[in-house]
Amino acid sequence: PATSNAGNNPFLSPRPAEPPAEPVGAPFAPLAPVAPTAPVAPPEEPMDLFLSPARVQKVAPVEYGHHQDFAWLQGVVHKDAEGKASITYDDNPATEATYGGQLTLATSPLLNEVPDGTVVRIQGTVDPLVTDPAGKPVYVVSGLDVLTN
Repeated sequence: PATSNAGNNPFLSPRPAEPPAEPVGAPFAPLAPVAPTAPVAPPEEPMDLFLSPARVQKVAPVEYGHHQDFAWLQGVVHKDAEGKASITYDDNPATEATYGGQLTLATSPLLNEVPDGTVVRIQGTVDPLVTDPAGKPVYVVSGLDVLTN
């Protein structure tokens, strides 16, 4: 035999809903035709994103690199929301890479005017006594050349 849980559930009613006593809302009025004030141009065909040629902008490739003793690094500077800088000097580091292709840069006035995404070549040293939040040493910048921005 079929059973109903309507008595246990306050959202289910044991009887069907009744139609409202009065119509809801106002009746619709017919719309009057409006004459156009100017000729209407035919709509343009929508652009097909898959067939239309894309706008291509040439971008110079970034030459990543570093000195064997990290006396210089070349790559892209990244800045976080607080302005702390790091450099990616290898965008595809080997698993045995010493610092994983990226180092945090110690605060330096040389970096103040360098925007995020700028390609630079920096000179300096790795400071093993000062570490970033990931535990890696920071790089102390002593010289900087902006290559692109």
